[in-house]
Amino acid sequence: MIIISTTLSLFKGDTVRAKETVAAWIKQKSYVQLMNSIGSVFKNPPLEVCLPIWGEQKSTGWIIDNELHLKEYAIGDAQISPLHANFIINNGHATASDYLKLIKYIQSQALEKLNLNLEPEIKFLGQF
Repeated sequence: MIIISTTLSLFKGDTVRAKETVAAWIKQKSYVQLMNSIGSVFKNPPLEVCLPIWGEQKSTGWIIDNELHLKEYAIGDAQISPLHANFIINNGHATASDYLKLIKYIQSQALEKLNLNLEPEIKFLGQF
């Protein structure tokens, strides 16, 4: 099916409330998603993978923190964020090699302890 056009019937909402909601969201994101990070590292596992293990959906950050106990673990200057375990931060002089080693370590721990394959959400550029 290809949709060529559509008509939407929209109504004007409460712009003050919308602006407050956006500002609160940006504030929360800026607290958790530090500027010195590469962003969210791994995709969340699908529900069908989580159900047999935990009985419900779990985020990768929760898994890294609560199941693998790796929050704040570091290799070189690349460290799992103390604020959100699915973020890796640069503590000053992290190299691409530090990041890659830490990512591979997290993946190996998830596979070894939970038989869970964590899929990177980031794209790797260049040769590794």
